[in-house]
Amino acid sequence: MFATMAIMMVQSSTLFTSFVGTSEQYVFNNLPYNKTVWGMLEELSLSQGPMGGFNFTYETSPQYGHFVTGFKGVEQNPSQGMFWLFYINGIESQVGVDNAVLQDGDSVQFQLCNPKIETVSISIRSLGSWYYFFLRVPWSGASSNSAFDMLLSAQHAYPGFNMVVNTSPSGEHDVTEICNVKDNFIQHQFLRIYVNGVLSQQDIDHTMVNASDALWWSLEQE
Repeated sequence: MFATMAIMMVQSSTLFTSFVGTSEQYVFNNLPYNKTVWGMLEELSLSQGPMGGFNFTYETSPQYGHFVTGFKGVEQNPSQGMFWLFYINGIESQVGVDNAVLQDGDSVQFQLCNPKIETVSISIRSLGSWYYFFLRVPWSGASSNSAFDMLLSAQHAYPGFNMVVNTSPSGEHDVTEICNVKDNFIQHQFLRIYVNGVLSQQDIDHTMVNASDALWWSLEQE
């Protein structure tokens, strides 16, 4: 079973910060089926360990089981509302690490953030493989925003975020590249928009999202 994990660390307690370097990425090619996120962390700890640059801290609750409190010396900060949350394929998990079961090809992301701040997540994948530029974009407070609005917010909040946009004479937008993942007309590969795992039937200006939604841009073969 193939699965991947990315660990994101921010420089301060605000969402408007860049990541420390690039995300840590780990690839698993032989995970058994029904492996949980906790099992994935245990396997990483055994295979990498502190000498290999990987270490994490956790606490155990009789009611909730294990929950991660830190990675590589970057600890949660309850006084500032900062906790390590995890996402599977860009969607925040509704269960703990002990009960989050992985399927073939899943991507797990841990990120230090404030769960009380409303955000929209943006993830990018290319031809079925997750490309790790996973962001929590602050919500504007409007009742809803378009997918294009959220890309503009990401560009404002994260200096490393880049995209290529074509604008028609009537003002409609077409995004052909996000963070170096781009349309390939020769190979008939194009970026598609998903909201909460469902392919959008609208263009980028009319794909509407709400607070806590998960946006994916997926490069796919036509």
